[in-house]
Amino acid sequence: MSQNSAADNPLVCAHHFSPRDALISAVSGGIAGISIDFALFPVDSIKTRLQLKASSKKVDYTKEAQQVSKYKGFLSAMLAAFPCAAVFWCTYEYSKFTLWKNMGDRVNVSVQHIIAATLAEVTQALVRNPFEVVKQNLQLGHYSGMVECAADIVKHKGIGGLYQGYLSLILREIPFSSIQFPFYEVLKMSQIKLVAYRTQKSESTVELPAIANALNGGMAGSFAGFIVTPFDVLKTKLMTHSVKQETPSTFKVFREVLHEDGIRGLYRGAGMRMIYLGVGGSAFFGIYEKVKSTLLGSIEGKE
Repeated sequence: MSQNSAADNPLVCAHHFSPRDALISAVSGGIAGISIDFALFPVDSIKTRLQLKASSKKVDYTKEAQQVSKYKGFLSAMLAAFPCAAVFWCTYEYSKFTLWKNMGDRVNVSVQHIIAATLAEVTQALVRNPFEVVKQNLQLGHYSGMVECAADIVKHKGIGGLYQGYLSLILREIPFSSIQFPFYEVLKMSQIKLVAYRTQKSESTVELPAIANALNGGMAGSFAGFIVTPFDVLKTKLMTHSVKQETPSTFKVFREVLHEDGIRGLYRGAGMRMIYLGVGGSAFFGIYEKVKSTLLGSIEGKE
């Protein structure tokens, strides 16, 4: 696959992936991530509490959580937002470019995006998991502050306690991104091809308006979010499991949820999750593409 062929593909951004490109992806993703988490944190809190709403056989821990501010755990989310999004987008863009460079059109481009998204999710989850554990425990009122929460978890379970639920996080994130990103890229590519056809421009020079990227991101995020809600429920239950008890396996929690609440239990909070990821996806992709375009334009204008 020649460089010119790669450049003509609307899903490949450049002939190379330089440190400058990595920085732009990291900053764009970071700004988008922190913006969404800031605006939609209360929705995330409601979703967390709905997922722990108990059946008649269990104590309803959400009664205690109702007295807790919906912004409890906000600082933990904010501290994680920028580095997690930056790591994800930098890894995703680099992986996407590298895969295309080495595979070209010999491997379906959607498959390449799934692989790139998987690598990005595994990488960013290593950063996100400790913050996510602290955030969700604070959202439920288990602790009064971040330091107290982290210290108690480490005291009882060591550093590994901050990574409880990591498997379920990966099981949620990988299929989510495997659905969301190819869906988003296909929508984006289709629109670029249509615009290029109508304007008689090269596909590599077409830039979609922010509203188009936002709508594409919203549709992709909402759909993917609903599909993988069961994994999100398992993640929440594992991450908020009492530090004084042995953490159960992901499969054991899965069986317990099915036994107590059936399939419905695996989709608790699905509505809030779709709202969060639909609205969040719209804003996230819109902000990401806009910031990225602005940064590229600013840098190229100075060169």
